[in-house]
Amino acid sequence: TTGTSMSSCGEYRIFTGTSLASNPTGSAVDNASVYLALKENLSTSLSGKLYSDEGVTPITTGKTVKVAIATSSSAHIYSATSNGSGVWSVAVGSSGLVPNGTSITAWVDGDDSTRAALVTNLTSTSSRTDLDLYKDTVKVGSASSTNSFSVEDMALYDGSKDADIQFVTQSDEGELLIEQGQKFLLASGKTFSASSAVFGGDVENNGTLDISAGTTYFGSDGTLSGSGTNDLGNTITGSSTS
Repeated sequence: TTGTSMSSCGEYRIFTGTSLASNPTGSAVDNASVYLALKENLSTSLSGKLYSDEGVTPITTGKTVKVAIATSSSAHIYSATSNGSGVWSVAVGSSGLVPNGTSITAWVDGDDSTRAALVTNLTSTSSRTDLDLYKDTVKVGSASSTNSFSVEDMALYDGSKDADIQFVTQSDEGELLIEQGQKFLLASGKTFSASSAVFGGDVENNGTLDISAGTTYFGSDGTLSGSGTNDLGNTITGSSTS
């Protein structure tokens, strides 16, 4: 539309100049431009299901799920409420917000009785349905994500930015810290690398866990399980996070 500019703003765009906002009886071109821009900006959805276990029993009471699509310079935050089947979904802008490999952190917000987080990434502008969340678990990787993850990926949006997220990082040192009583789950076929890690609960590795360059600390009640490969270097048992 002549004289119309647009700026991306989370889940919608703000129009200035000649638009429906300033010209409610505008031409068919104005209407079409606004419609197409809004349609394009809401064309990608991210969704998953919230479970009380690892993918069997959905949580049927509504929970607030937030999603951060993050880069090193900014983060776009979206919010949804899970339904009676545990399903949640957010519509995100497909223009400039979903480049290949952009990190996603999804988590349950504002509920101390239900903690859950997922770190994965976007591999295209296509909609995704594989962002499942497991109670008391920090999961890394999902079916449609890339195969390699690091502390730097998790550092883009962690518990230092929202205390409901059950992990924090020290990205300059390559260190990951998982809260006490929270499980770390590495998805099948994925690789996670860190210089050191402190696990406050169980660790289930179904991919490749590479902490060979430093020290891995396990809480006194934590167990290591899964079908993956563990390259942990030095390990210490009895440490946990608060």
